Amino acid sequence: MTAFRSPLIEKACAEFSEGRLWRADSAARQHIREAGPDPEALALRARIEAALDLTGWRDRPAPPDIGKHLLIPACGAGFWADMAHVLAGLLLAEITGRAPIVHWGATCRFRGPNLGDADAFAQFFDPIAPTDLAVLEGEADRWPQAWPLDAPRGLTPPAQGCDPLTLLARRERVLIAPKYLPLPDLIDWVPRGHRLFGLNATEVFRLLITERLRVKDAILAEAAATLADPLGGGPFFSAHLRGTDKKNEVPNNDALITAYLLWTDRMFAQADHPLFLATDDQRFADVFRDRYGPRVVLTGATRRSDGIGVHADPGDAGYRLGAELLVDCLVAAEGVRFAGNGLSGPSCAIALMRRQPPASCTLFAESLWLREDMAQLLL
Repeated sequence: MTAFRSPLIEKACAEFSEGRLWRADSAARQHIREAGPDPEALALRARIEAALDLTGWRDRPAPPDIGKHLLIPACGAGFWADMAHVLAGLLLAEITGRAPIVHWGATCRFRGPNLGDADAFAQFFDPIAPTDLAVLEGEADRWPQAWPLDAPRGLTPPAQGCDPLTLLARRERVLIAPKYLPLPDLIDWVPRGHRLFGLNATEVFRLLITERLRVKDAILAEAAATLADPLGGGPFFSAHLRGTDKKNEVPNNDALITAYLLWTDRMFAQADHPLFLATDDQRFADVFRDRYGPRVVLTGATRRSDGIGVHADPGDAGYRLGAELLVDCLVAAEGVRFAGNGLSGPSCAIALMRRQPPASCTLFAESLWLREDMAQLLL
């Protein structure tokens, strides 16, 4: 009789045989989370570590700063998808002893009209490190070797070679991370002597957000003004409801409005607070205003009702769209109770920026930022 073999182990072994080591490791880790320390999964992970020359990685001393860098560009997706990538890149840089350089170049959708070749990240946040792209010019020892420092929009990153495990294992002086990095995939590789060892993804995200992100004063002032008026400086509920083109990614996304309305009904039955609604979809804003009247507060952020994402083709409005979204998220994070969609980046970010008890946050799906199976979802 043939012994039963977990489908995840089957998948991990198949991915390993095809050289897709990140996917193989992800499937093996998922099997261990579900079934415990299975010997076959542990042995496969050891083979993956050996193939990448990462054997003993977790027990090595903290790496010194030896003049190596990690360039973290925008992935060219939504604002908060790019921010999740930045935060994962900062973790990768820290555990490998590299100096991070965040540069949102031509691939970034949220550029101001007169920015030229300058870094778009610095429109929204203070610089992460006191270095810029210029220090990398002329450095031939880099990976991926053929990838430009400031890639043009539309250039597709290599199918392999930009995943978390490959970048962790590379030794070039300059690494570039042009493809989305899921932070949970790096958590397991934090060295045992590192300050972040033993923390989960939620804790690492929150620590990096607190320590490394400094929002520009003008954006903070706009958020503060919204909190003071029209929200009046008192307690309020908040919700983020992603619409427009999200239905193309999540087929039942529009149906979620029913769950939001039921949640709002419950909140309004508990306290006479207003609801701050952050949404990109004018249809959803109209539904809430029609149902709840002036208790619903919105900013003047850009919204659409034609099913096209506001950031799909931002043109000269890129900076304004990014700033509007950041203001909405900063305000929503202050709500005493919050509802969002874990399949949408802004909701994931708000949930992690909040300082209220975890029970005060409701996500209608698991947070994409915290999923540990992204290797199976991303191409």
